[in-house]
This record gives sequence, C-alpha cells and structure tokens, in this order.
Amino acid sequence: TTILSKELVQAQFAAPGFSANGLLALEPRLPRSFNQTPSEQRTFAIAAQQRLAALPEVAAVAHADISSATFATPLGKTAAVDEVFIDTGFHRTLDIRIVEGRGFSTADLGQGATNIIVSSATHSALWPGQSPVGQELRQMDSTERISRFRVIGVAANARLGAGQLMSPPKPVVYRPASATPDRIPRFRGTFYDRLDGDANE
Repeated sequence: TTILSKELVQAQFAAPGFSANGLLALEPRLPRSFNQTPSEQRTFAIAAQQRLAALPEVAAVAHADISSATFATPLGKTAAVDEVFIDTGFHRTLDIRIVEGRGFSTADLGQGATNIIVSSATHSALWPGQSPVGQELRQMDSTERISRFRVIGVAANARLGAGQLMSPPKPVVYRPASATPDRIPRFRGTFYDRLDGDANE
C-alpha cells in the first residue's frame, strides 16, 4: 500500500512535458457498423474536428496518431521511437515548446513532405553533443524501401503515451499527418481540445 501510494503521488506531480490544465483528450471509437471508406472516414473526422473547434468553450483542437517505429541515421545509429503524426497546431495546442529549429509550417504539409521534428530524447539518443537540425533520418518499410527525412526542429520531451508518466521520456519523431494520406485525421488516434476555462469545471 505504501509503495502504491508513493507511485500515485509521484504520478500526480510528474511533469508530462505539456500543459495539462484545460486540456481534454478524446479517443473516439466507432461501431463496427460504420462502413465508410478510409476517405469518407477522413472527411467525417475532419468535419468533426472543425465542429469541435467551433464550440465557444474550445480555444484550439489538435489531432495525433501514435505508432511505434525505428529510425536510423546515415551512419547506422538507430532509435526505437514513438512516431507521432500530427497537424500543424499540435505543439501549440498542447503547449509543447520547440527548443531548437522550427515547427511545421504550411510548406511542410504537402503529400510526401519529408521534414520532421524530433524530441529532445531523440536528439540525445542519436546526436549527443550535436545539433540535429538539418540532419537526415531514414526509415525502412516492410518492403525494404528506404524513406529519407530531414530534421527541422527539436521539441521538448512530452510523455504522450499511456503509462509514460513514471518512465523516462521516450524518443519521439513528429511527422505531419497530411504528408501521409492514411494518417489524415480519421477516427483513430487522439483529439486534443484546449478549453478556454478549466477542463475540470
């Protein structure tokens, strides 16, 4: 009981790396009878996100879809990361600081765009003592096709996944969802709503 209580207290005061005050995380689940195509799901989800943003108590809305991936430098140094597909408002909505370089702009949103943002933990794992901005990262898919990406910024560490509050920050690579059409918001991942007031009220 003492150990459990200590862990609960530590979790309560652990820094997630983003501003949790006034932030709601929504993870929609659709019934199996929802038989829309992926394109129709994306259209439906984008419309839902716009309706959420139009609510008077909502200041901002962002979306993130997290999966596991491995990235490598050209010299072969690898890191297992959370690959997080986001929209341009994600870091601003969650108040995650860009500590070096820049965040995503509209120029980074085209299909096939290769600019990425890494977290401070990814920076430490792959380029200790060096700036990652301008560096290349590579990823191999299941067909052994290699994709190349360019780092444009470094974001402060944020514990986004379930159960991460009590663990060291996991390396993260952020990619714009619109650069990968199947990651454009549909009903998977998480919608984050930043409220004008306190989310607990």
